[in-house]
Amino acid sequence: GLHDVSTVNGQLVVLECRLRGTPPLQVMWYREDEQVLDSDDFRILRKKASSASVPEELCTLVITEAFPEDSGIFKCVVINPFGTVSCSAILEVYNDLEEQLEVEAASQQVAASLRQEQEDMFHQETFSDEFPSELPDSMTLPPPEWPESPLEDNSPVA
Repeated sequence: GLHDVSTVNGQLVVLECRLRGTPPLQVMWYREDEQVLDSDDFRILRKKASSASVPEELCTLVITEAFPEDSGIFKCVVINPFGTVSCSAILEVYNDLEEQLEVEAASQQVAASLRQEQEDMFHQETFSDEFPSELPDSMTLPPPEWPESPLEDNSPVA
């Protein structure tokens, strides 16, 4: 599968995925549902596996210089006589490192607050008033003990 990428203006971006299937395999790349054709700006590469025992190919889309307008969902689609498979990833290209850090920090804060809300909801649902806060004395367990070690019988060790 493809992995999401975030970068800054002017950087080289490599999107790659591994595929395995019965030939002939037709590979196509898309950005926001528009097909990407091989060009100086968008290089499309395919490399067969070095070992014949692993019938795998590496499919790569190289964006030689990414710009903010290149941001979007990129998809790799592979077709053979038996069907079609695809995988996708999000590319985010920022104007500069400062913007990238600001956006990533903001999204981390949003994710953290969502996680906190989910935890709060979980605790409210799980620990209702019906559940006792402490176990009764009859339910206390003895402390754990370590099992006897077989090496303590003083027999010589080879």
